[in-house]
Amino acid sequence: MDLLNKIEQLRSKMHSLAASGAGYKEILKVSQQLDTYIVQYHKLMISKVVATNNSNEFKTVELGDSPVAQFI
Repeated sequence: MDLLNKIEQLRSKMHSLAASGAGYKEILKVSQQLDTYIVQYHKLMISKVVATNNSNEFKTVELGDSPVAQFI
């Protein structure tokens, strides 16, 4: 499973937990997991920008319902 899929699954899970009235600790745990994957994603994107000599080109990738600008 790729990183964007993991992010989307955890985002969806956190939303479902909040909507169902789950407890604070359970939602916090999922939120912290999600934060970890988001940080990994941003580090990956930064390394791609550096590797491509700071190219100004970009493309859009879908992350659930919201598009994310990703440098290539």
